[in-house]
Amino acid sequence: MRQEDPGVALAQSPLITRLPAELRDEFVAACRVRVFGPGERICLPGDPTIGPTWIEHGLIKIRTNDGRGGLAQAGLYWVGDTLLGAFRPEWTGELTAVTATTLCAIPRAIFERMCETNAHLSFTWIGLAAEHTRNLQRREALLRSLTLRPRLLLLLGIAADLMGTPTPEGILLDFPLTHATLSCGTWVSRDETGRALRDLEQQGYLRCRPRHRIFIPDRLRLDDYQRMHTEDA
Repeated sequence: MRQEDPGVALAQSPLITRLPAELRDEFVAACRVRVFGPGERICLPGDPTIGPTWIEHGLIKIRTNDGRGGLAQAGLYWVGDTLLGAFRPEWTGELTAVTATTLCAIPRAIFERMCETNAHLSFTWIGLAAEHTRNLQRREALLRSLTLRPRLLLLLGIAADLMGTPTPEGILLDFPLTHATLSCGTWVSRDETGRALRDLEQQGYLRCRPRHRIFIPDRLRLDDYQRMHTEDA
């Protein structure tokens, strides 16, 4: 993990640009920007000193306590997602960077002092956090409403839209999407995820590349499949 200058890292941040202009400089100055490498543990869960936190760049997988002393796959957090529940004292689990990930946070004590002197900041952040929470809930509800293959294609479509590299032939997901990582977003076993990937590759929806990269020849076909299939092929 390394620190980055928030003024540089957040110069084009979509979230910062949504704050009132008069609050941006103070907000950015208070931010702590950390960059994690692939596979690196993000932080200790339940850290009470962490305030507003969001992913500026990258992808995080989440595993939560399964109640039996182990960890269960819980989901994926993408660019722009806010991390709220993961820092509650009662939360137990693990956050791991899948790709190089830039995580931005404001220490809770500093944020609370800022809100005491500027109620507008508090209201603005609550609105943004609520919006992101609704988006996360809608995304998860949609994913869970689908069976495995359309769910997997929806997940890959999200990856393509947020982090894909366009090429003349299609979209390359140029970061490691192992079966273990994808199973975090599909809530099934790695073996089931692997079988679904092979089936979808045989049907031409994707191509598995070396180093766990995935190539999508036609992004629109993924949406077509989701609309037409509500049961496993």
